Amino acid sequence: MSYWDLVERYGEQEAARRFAMHGRRAFLPLSFMGRVLRILKPAMVVTTNAPRSERAAIIVAKQHGIPTLSMVDLFGIHQPVRLDADVVTVLSQWVIDNLRRERLVGPDVEFMVTGNPAFDQALDACGPPDPTWRKQHFPSLAADGRVVLWADTTGYWLKRRRVIHRRSSDQITDDLELLSGAAKANDAILLIRPHPSQSVEVYRAWLAKTQYPHVALAGDVPLHPLLRSVDAVVTYDSTVGIEALLMRRSVIQLQKKPRCDIRAMPLAEWGIARLADGPAALPRILQETLLDEHTSSRMLDLARTLLPQDKAAPVIASYIHRLLLGRS
Repeated sequence: MSYWDLVERYGEQEAARRFAMHGRRAFLPLSFMGRVLRILKPAMVVTTNAPRSERAAIIVAKQHGIPTLSMVDLFGIHQPVRLDADVVTVLSQWVIDNLRRERLVGPDVEFMVTGNPAFDQALDACGPPDPTWRKQHFPSLAADGRVVLWADTTGYWLKRRRVIHRRSSDQITDDLELLSGAAKANDAILLIRPHPSQSVEVYRAWLAKTQYPHVALAGDVPLHPLLRSVDAVVTYDSTVGIEALLMRRSVIQLQKKPRCDIRAMPLAEWGIARLADGPAALPRILQETLLDEHTSSRMLDLARTLLPQDKAAPVIASYIHRLLLGRS
């Protein structure tokens, strides 16, 4: 439908040229979204901050005087397009400052600091570590001891090129060796959670080859009970890190190379996660995380002041309800 929209607006030759040059970034299905809104006649349009169909829906809605709201999921860094909605909901004041500094919003936009509805379930799952759940799902691992979760991602941003570096299978297994070594050095258990878009076979093959007794794959269990069962999370910039902080679990951000940009998830920059700025630093940083409970508690208390602790979905829904009642 997006390509059909491109053809309808520019003709077949120009559409083909734009798609060949820009790929999916050429899509902005204004004609299609115009048809959708004419048929549905919505009282309001609510979107995430994705750059194509959602942005097209906001643009067309504003042309027709329909109220609009966009939810920014993270921190407004590497945001691909402007946010044109009347109201924009965000995680924190820092996101507002960033969007304004990058000129990604208009001067008249209304901001609301609400959190992210996708993280609401993490607030429900808070509680002390649950060894019973871990024993049930990972019976081969030791019943006691500290537990570390590796929340993997497909890649990371390259600072100079401003593109995502997709890690190869060899790079993924190099990271697994690094993490398993750091966990073993600290007498800790390592649980591994691949990103949903990653092939789990890479991880299974590595586990079958290494057969480390303190390591297990945790990609097929629910996220929030898993987070509740661990003491710390290590990641590049997975959103699991945010959910871990909301559940009062310590977080370590791994930055293997200087060119690896983790500012898209500025948890270490804010002082609410520790930074392991290279492979050699990870065992020591993990030791500090597991043993220095005073510093970990202080960082988690700071996270509570920077990240909303109330559920976002009811707040946003209540605002939409009040707005529509006011217009009726």
